[in-house]
Amino acid sequence: MRRLTVRFLLGAMALTTALAVGAQGTADAASSSRHHKTQDGIYLSAEQRELHMRTYQPLDSSMMSRDVYLGGKTRVTIKGPRGTVIEGAIEAGYQVGYPVSFAPNGITIGMQTPSLSISGGLSAGAPLPGIPLPLAGGSITPNVTIIPPTTMTFSVEQGGIETVPLVNRPMNQSIAYGDFSGVQMTVKGAIGPVTIRQYTKLKVRTSAGQSEVVTYGPAWKV
Repeated sequence: MRRLTVRFLLGAMALTTALAVGAQGTADAASSSRHHKTQDGIYLSAEQRELHMRTYQPLDSSMMSRDVYLGGKTRVTIKGPRGTVIEGAIEAGYQVGYPVSFAPNGITIGMQTPSLSISGGLSAGAPLPGIPLPLAGGSITPNVTIIPPTTMTFSVEQGGIETVPLVNRPMNQSIAYGDFSGVQMTVKGAIGPVTIRQYTKLKVRTSAGQSEVVTYGPAWKV
């Protein structure tokens, strides 16, 4: 009897939390950055700015659903002696966490991305080994990689974290950047808070070794 009472009270607390986080809300003007110097003198930088989130009442009117729109600007740079970097790559997207254990099978996340324009030296295929990035001098060609709209569905188990990369491309120049705008996330079956944050990662391989730098935005509860 006591165990049932405790479960009822915990369920009531979770339901109250769900109602609280289900209301409309905004979060704006967030930014993050991380800078790193490799052991062979290469400067790496990963930056995010104008990160924002909008939450709306879900169209299905369920207290266990969320409807969120996300966006932000991301940028990575590599600086160092010419010819030392063999290849680099940018990865950017979102991490979703779910700490509450009331939903027996976890929660279901749906994510829809509009067409994304990513500029500043991204290639569809990996750079050939031994072909250096133009790190010193030269100009940046205005090549643009168009990432078509994508719809994905995945689940987050109790106490789980899911990483969802929206961009994962090799770089053929010393800079890459792009905008996320209108990324829609829908959450189903959540009794309690769901947390999401944007991340940007830069990975490089040089003639001496390999390194990476990653920056995380604020953790927002939805």
